[in-house]
Amino acid sequence: MRTSPEDLGIMSRGFNVAALDLAHSHFMGFDPSKNPLVRNAFQEMIWPLVDFAPGEVRVSINGKTLSDLDAIDSCGRRFGPPKGWTGHLEKRND
Repeated sequence: MRTSPEDLGIMSRGFNVAALDLAHSHFMGFDPSKNPLVRNAFQEMIWPLVDFAPGEVRVSINGKTLSDLDAIDSCGRRFGPPKGWTGHLEKRND
């Protein structure tokens, strides 16, 4: 996937890149379960990248900890997916 810089107006930091990618997917309006790079980071493997499940990821925004990552959506904005990924990464509008 080719990237292009976008100003979201946030600074993020974390202890695990897979957890950051999961949170960033939410900030960008994407469904992390539809992105194979994010989804597969949480799979069991010989040398795991994580020792926790996606549901255990916590995000703090302005001192408030969110346990529901879908709540992050209101803090970010919808990004356009990379070329060739349109219709494959976006969250459904239910």
